[in-house]
Amino acid sequence: MLFLDLDVVIVGKLDGFFTFSEKMAIIENWSQPNRLIGQASAFCFTIGQYRHLLEQYRADPDGVAKKHRTEQVYITRALGQGNFDFFPDPWCRSFKFHCLPGGFRNSLIASQGFPEQASIIVFHGNPNPPDAIAGAWGKPVPWYKKFYKSIKPASWVADYWY
Repeated sequence: MLFLDLDVVIVGKLDGFFTFSEKMAIIENWSQPNRLIGQASAFCFTIGQYRHLLEQYRADPDGVAKKHRTEQVYITRALGQGNFDFFPDPWCRSFKFHCLPGGFRNSLIASQGFPEQASIIVFHGNPNPPDAIAGAWGKPVPWYKKFYKSIKPASWVADYWY
């Protein structure tokens, strides 16, 4: 089963996601690399293979939430190193990290597209796809963050956002 958040844009083929690994496969968290933390906007697994994760959560949801903070930390930490795989970096890219010019340039230069090998563009946090199309960050930000938390319209997103 391939799980995709609603705020992703599919820009390429998905076939490889289903055959990439016999283990659960997930995106490596871009803002916390090398820390064994997934980014759960896209992950793939065989149905029933990880029933124990659901059982652990159901047995103590408050304890799991307190210990792991987010579902993506829970999934990867509970499975442990070697028991899941990260998708190849080029397959899943972040709109903020890989499609925007970066920093204050976001408010001056529009996103020109996505990395060539990408299949999924993830919109984690803000902006979301409709915001990116409109050229809006998606939520109000303090004046001192407007220099880097503003964007020009990313018209290419509309070609993939249904």
